[in-house]
Amino acid sequence: MIIIAKLTYDEKEAMVKRRWLRHMKMMENLEAKRQEKNWAEHMEKQKKQDAERVKRNWEEHMKKQNAKLEDHFEENWVGKETYIKGMNKMKEKIVHYYGTKPTICFFHYLHNAVNYIGEKNLRKCFESLVGQGDEVIIGNYASTDNTREIAEEYGFKVVDVEKVEGITLAQSKIKNKIIKETKCNFMVECDIHIEYPNNITYIITEWIRNNDITKKMLVLRGLWINKDGVLQREYSFGPAVVFYTPYLIEARGYDERCYMGYGGTHYGVSLMLDVFRLEFDDQHLDTMIHKYHIREKTNMLKYFYDINKMGEKHFSSVNFGRGLARRLVNNFDEEVKNVQNSYW
Repeated sequence: MIIIAKLTYDEKEAMVKRRWLRHMKMMENLEAKRQEKNWAEHMEKQKKQDAERVKRNWEEHMKKQNAKLEDHFEENWVGKETYIKGMNKMKEKIVHYYGTKPTICFFHYLHNAVNYIGEKNLRKCFESLVGQGDEVIIGNYASTDNTREIAEEYGFKVVDVEKVEGITLAQSKIKNKIIKETKCNFMVECDIHIEYPNNITYIITEWIRNNDITKKMLVLRGLWINKDGVLQREYSFGPAVVFYTPYLIEARGYDERCYMGYGGTHYGVSLMLDVFRLEFDDQHLDTMIHKYHIREKTNMLKYFYDINKMGEKHFSSVNFGRGLARRLVNNFDEEVKNVQNSYW
């Protein structure tokens, strides 16, 4: 037999108070969790809005800057129509001579890649290129770590380039040697921070078969991870740029006075856009993610891409590279003889 003791008034009041305090504590916890969730959602939304704003501002800024460069170039170009007609005929002759068989070379230009991104990450990138295209060439710029040995381990062709005194990475010189070594009609400039999708060769091959390479070239863009770990669309980097090798051969490759950074990159950009009058066909692959050096890339973006503090270094090298390439439009046959190339 269970005996239930009667509670006094004070005991009842204490019990009710305890229940009320427990209820209030529970409500406080729920409210705190709700506020924490709302704050997290707000911050995530804010990060995305900030990322879109930075992207929008950067694109608008670059559009204005490029428009100024292009307007000056186009407006002051005497004989533009004649040049374009002549170049169109030249491209047709080049394509007719070399053909468009979709043989593809994937290539990297590297200096101490193991020290740069770590052996584990380097192997992931290399593994994603095994079996891709007709060949993979690694331009090894005097690496002192085991970058060369790892590349050979994966069966890639390694071409060695002697270090130029005072130049950390002579991009143009490395690219020129790779151009000389490859037998493929198409070259894909790769980024060491990417694990490439297993269907990238198919994507490029199908594009070649279905597009006019005298009018445009393929630039594959993907995603990259920002400093907050959020995936964003690539909008200023081309992780896989596809070049028609014969155009590079006929232009005597890259002028080695543009040796690294934006100068070398924009020499190639101007060569394709301004000299050969091609359009970039930008296509996005969500399976191609730019990673491995978030901190380094963030610092670089912060230095170069601050809209309010756009470094002169960026545009001086851009202008220098594009200026050298644009000399070829004056008289292609003569100016091409002045392109500085160590290999031909």
